[in-house]
Amino acid sequence: MAHVRQQVRGAVVTALTGLATTSSRVFASRDARIKPAEMPALCVYTTSESCRTTDKQGGQQRDIELVVEGHAAQAAELDDKLDLIASEVETALFADWSLGGLAVGLVLDRTSIGLLAEDEHGRAIDPKIGLIRLTFTVTVLTIEGSPDMVAN
Repeated sequence: MAHVRQQVRGAVVTALTGLATTSSRVFASRDARIKPAEMPALCVYTTSESCRTTDKQGGQQRDIELVVEGHAAQAAELDDKLDLIASEVETALFADWSLGGLAVGLVLDRTSIGLLAEDEHGRAIDPKIGLIRLTFTVTVLTIEGSPDMVAN
């Protein structure tokens, strides 16, 4: 079975696939090379995890930092498009905050919005890319030493 972080990413991709704005353009990767013609799109990835033992039987609480990043090509209403993406993502994830019984908690911690004007080599991007990054904490209970076994 897959590590619980991979299970969380998979459940989130499933929950977000088919949204009105981003449709099937949902990638379980922070490094998806999305072309402007493929936007708007979402990238789903995890950035960190904190763990603590919850009981003497070896239960473990994992708080996983999950990022859902929306990408949209620059247009006249770019901020509105990014806000629409965020609204659809939040609505879909909180419709089943347990991610099909995988999680015991889901919290939206922060949202950041930006504009990508240059690529990783410092070359100008045309059109510029709008980004909205929603950072969630997903809480999952596992068995210590078995990071793929959910213990909900």
